[in-house]
Amino acid sequence: MINVINPQKEFKSTPNKFSSVSKVVDIEKKDCRRGVILDSIKELEHAILVYDGYEVPESGATQRNLTKAIGEQSGGVGVALLAFSGAKISSGFTGRLIENMKATLASRDGFNESFDYDAMGTNFFKTTVGVQRVEDKYVLELNAAYVGTKPEENLAVKLQKPSGLVSSSVYGKLSIVDGWWFNFNLKEMLEKLPINKKQLAGIKEYGEYIASGGYRGKENEVELEYKGNKFILSFGIDSNRHLKPDNAERGVYYIQARGDSIVGGAWITYDEKGRDIQPTAKQPSIVLSVSLPGERYCRKPAVTSEKMKSLQDARDCLASFLK
Repeated sequence: MINVINPQKEFKSTPNKFSSVSKVVDIEKKDCRRGVILDSIKELEHAILVYDGYEVPESGATQRNLTKAIGEQSGGVGVALLAFSGAKISSGFTGRLIENMKATLASRDGFNESFDYDAMGTNFFKTTVGVQRVEDKYVLELNAAYVGTKPEENLAVKLQKPSGLVSSSVYGKLSIVDGWWFNFNLKEMLEKLPINKKQLAGIKEYGEYIASGGYRGKENEVELEYKGNKFILSFGIDSNRHLKPDNAERGVYYIQARGDSIVGGAWITYDEKGRDIQPTAKQPSIVLSVSLPGERYCRKPAVTSEKMKSLQDARDCLASFLK
């Protein structure tokens, strides 16, 4: 085999043939959790007050970033003006937010609002607040500029409340083929799983959907029934799908759907901090994720220990078929 140092320079396209097929060589289980589960409107109101009371780490990070930036640009005068403006805006803000939230949830199952300078002086500055009513619970989600969902996670810890379980997944790490590639037979894996065999008719289209990043083919999810419960099973490849030859035309990538298989590059060009590095081989994974039924982009999380366990049990069942 030719010694390849930089595959993106030396491979103008994905090889037509490989010496072997990628196999699952290791398994890792992960849960995707979002939101703070609260038992009542009263608890929701309390959570909002706690979050804006500077009791939660990172809750004021966005406001502090703005203050720092203005201080660097305008000095103490700018910071003073910001504080004065923020004090005027923040007066009564949290109370209005709570009242709007309660009024909306009285007639709907969800609330969502994004705040910018209208929340200056509060911990909701540049933050999106979302609430879902799931069964008899309320799931509070917070996403803030600069720090993402970190404040939400810290709020859950502060209140000693669990987070909703959005999905439970198994990652099957794939063996690398010919030094730099993966060559995975999607049909072979799906045929092993406990799913309705009628759903296997679209395997090639599933492959197109995964390889194209959702632009072509058939959505990569099917119904899964396990122990009398119905779930949604989605499947895909966790890899650097944006790999392409140097100087390649727009839209030309190494990842491809080939018949019943998906093939592509198995390396990275950046480190954990996003810095460019020389191409380094990295094993991709086949991912199987289980979630509760519902619309694809707004499925409600599991909020009870029973439903959380049912998701994880279904996930564990799928993992047994990857070994």
